[in-house]
Amino acid sequence: MHGHFLLLTLVAGLFFLPKALQRFRVPAPLAELGLGVALGPIGAGWVQADDVLQGLSGFGISALFLFAGLEVDVSELNARRRPLVMHLLIQVLLVAVATWVGVRLGLATGVAVLVAAAVMSPSVGYIVAALESRPMPPELVAWIKQKAVAGELMAIALVLFFAKSTSLLELGKGLGGIAVLLLAVPAFILFFHKMILPWAPKTEFSFLLVVAILAAEFSHHIGVHYLVGAFLVGVVARHYLAWMSRRGLETGGVREALTAFRFFAVFFIPFFFFLVGLSLPQDAFSRESAVLAAALFVAAVPLRVVSTLAHRRLGLKEGWREAASVGLFLMPTTVFTLAVAEILRQRFQIADWIYGGLVAYGAATCLVPLLSPAGRPEGGDEILALVTEEVFPQESAESRVRGEQLAHPGSRSGA
Repeated sequence: MHGHFLLLTLVAGLFFLPKALQRFRVPAPLAELGLGVALGPIGAGWVQADDVLQGLSGFGISALFLFAGLEVDVSELNARRRPLVMHLLIQVLLVAVATWVGVRLGLATGVAVLVAAAVMSPSVGYIVAALESRPMPPELVAWIKQKAVAGELMAIALVLFFAKSTSLLELGKGLGGIAVLLLAVPAFILFFHKMILPWAPKTEFSFLLVVAILAAEFSHHIGVHYLVGAFLVGVVARHYLAWMSRRGLETGGVREALTAFRFFAVFFIPFFFFLVGLSLPQDAFSRESAVLAAALFVAAVPLRVVSTLAHRRLGLKEGWREAASVGLFLMPTTVFTLAVAEILRQRFQIADWIYGGLVAYGAATCLVPLLSPAGRPEGGDEILALVTEEVFPQESAESRVRGEQLAHPGSRSGA
C-alpha cells in the first residue's frame, strides 16, 4: 500500500461500504473481508499487505479480544455454574468429536484440537456486539453472553496449550509468559491507580491502551497470538472496575476510558477483517477449500444448534423460541476462527486450502444469528453497537450505581 491518498480512500471504503450493505443485512465482517479480496493480489491487486495494515489489524484484533475479556464476570458465571458446567461439558464433547474426526482425516493431534476449537467455539467479541443491536429480553442476552464467555474461556485455554505443544520447551515458554502477564498487568494497573492517577486525572484511556497493546504484542512474541494478551487485559480491567465500585470510588473516568477505547476499536476492527481477505492465498479459493467450508458449516452448525437447544429444553425447561435464539446466537465463531486459522498457518504450516476453508466457515457463521426468531436488527453496524449507552453510560448523578451495574451486569439483566 502506497501513499496517504490510498490509505484515506481505504479508510473511507471500510467505513462506508459495510454501512451501505446493512440495508441488505450483510454483516460488516463479510463486507470487509470481501473488500480485502477485491483489492488484494487475488483481485485487482491495488493494495498490498504492508506494515501499516499489519499494525492497524493488530490494534483491531487486540481491541476486540479486550472487550471479550471485559465480559468475564466470575460472580455471574458462578451464580449459574450448574447449567454453565453442563454447557461446557457439551462443548468439550463437541471439540473431542471434531478432534477425533480431524485425526482420522490425517491431521496431527495438536492441529486437530486447534481446528476443532476454531470450528466449535463461539466468538465473544462478535456475539456481544451483535446482541447489542437487537431488541432481546435481558435475561436471554445474559444467558447468551455467559455461555459464549464460558465456551471461549475453554477455547483460549486450548489455544494456549496446543499452540505451544510442539515441544516441552515451547510449552513452558508460553505458559511462563502468560504467568508473567497475569502478575504484571494487575501490578501495572495498581501502580497506575496509586501512583499516577491521583496526579494525572483523565489518563485512564492512554494507560489502558498502552497496557493492552503491550500485552497483546508480548503474547504474540511468545507465540500464543495477540488474542491471549488482549483478553487477559480485558479480564483484569473488568476486575479493576469492580474493585473500584466495591470501595465506593468514582468509576466514571475508567468507564469513559473504556468507552473511548471502544470508539478506538470501531475504527481499527475493520482492518483485521480486511487484511484477512487481502492476504488470502490463491489456493484459498480452490474447490477443495469451498468443499471444506461447506462441510464444516453443514456438519458443525446444526450439531451445535441442536446440542444447545436440547440442553436448554431438557435442562432448563425453556421454550422453543428462547432456546433456539440462544443456540443461533452462539453460532458465530467469526473472529476466533480467523485468529486460530492464522496460528495454524503460521506455526503449523497448514495447507492454504484448509486455511481458506476455515476463513470461509468463520465468515459464514456470522450469518446464522439472522435466523433467530427473538430480535431483529434495529439498524446500525454490529461492531458500532459496542458503544451503546446501555453498556457504557455517560457520567451522571447515578455514576456509582451504573458503575456497579457494569461491574455486575446480572443486577441489570435479571440474571
